Amino acid sequence: MQGEVEWRAALAWCAPKEQLVKGDGALLKGVSAVLGSAGLLLRTLFLMPRGHIPFPLPENFTYGLGCPGGRREQVIEEEEMQESNVKNNKKDKREESETSASHSTLHDSKQEKEISFRSCLLSWLFLWHLVWMVTNLFCQSHFLAHINPMLEHLTDSDQDLVSHYTNILAIIQLLGILFAPINGLIMDRHNNRLLAPGESKREANLCSSSPALVLTSLQCFLFCVCFTTPVLPLQYLTFVLQVANSVSFYGCHYVFISFAFPSSHFGKLSGTAMSSSALVLLLQFPIQYLIQNQLHGDPLYVNVGVTLVSLLSFCHPLHVSLYCRKLAQQRKTEQEEK
Repeated sequence: MQGEVEWRAALAWCAPKEQLVKGDGALLKGVSAVLGSAGLLLRTLFLMPRGHIPFPLPENFTYGLGCPGGRREQVIEEEEMQESNVKNNKKDKREESETSASHSTLHDSKQEKEISFRSCLLSWLFLWHLVWMVTNLFCQSHFLAHINPMLEHLTDSDQDLVSHYTNILAIIQLLGILFAPINGLIMDRHNNRLLAPGESKREANLCSSSPALVLTSLQCFLFCVCFTTPVLPLQYLTFVLQVANSVSFYGCHYVFISFAFPSSHFGKLSGTAMSSSALVLLLQFPIQYLIQNQLHGDPLYVNVGVTLVSLLSFCHPLHVSLYCRKLAQQRKTEQEEK
């Protein structure tokens, strides 16, 4: 999410300079690519570790720039940790010999209870999440692909007015910094309360993710409605809702996968979801052909269809809430039986 916000900030900073670059005869795409990627390149060089990030992370693992004093304190702490580890190794060896049999049986039972990648991939939680993800990305890509034709249609091809609205859109991208923490606060609200008897942390995380998913779906639907409405001043609200939806979407997507499924399958499930959504986004090409050749450049009917498609994103938070109710009912029956 942080990289997404930085990219949007770079885009917003570069967009107002479009007229100056065109006036000097420079290549707009080349200059925009250099200016937009400079921040991400510097961030990668100075903040990322030199080698690789180990998994699982060791204690006191840090990376990036730091002050010399902090590094000295870190070295002292590491030396103290090494000394304490040497002392504890002798005790651990004795305990390992006594508990090796019990650990082996527990390890076997945990392996049997582990959820396989295939079961995660075919679960209704992941399938509805994939529908939610594809719907949001499809609406976002449709908006970005047809914003210029839509503005030209609403302004009667007034290039000055179209340039004004596109510059406003680029500046509003900075509002993503303000919207980014909202879904995180919603999802983390259960950390301040005690869990119910028998309630697992996964169940609490899923229950807290449902309102954030609803909020993201509502933002997607509202910005599609505003974009479909052929009123030019209403597009200011469309820009704000689109930015809020884009930032909320990426946060909800990755956090939900980490909540709902084992961490060992996080990368595989995320990659599968992104690859599947990329295949669905290929529908933009026939839609573009339909608008240009059959609808004579008027995207109104297509926008209405996309708005109706955006309603599918509400199915996922509804299914999550029903799934949480099912878990709570199972927990209640188990407690009554005991």
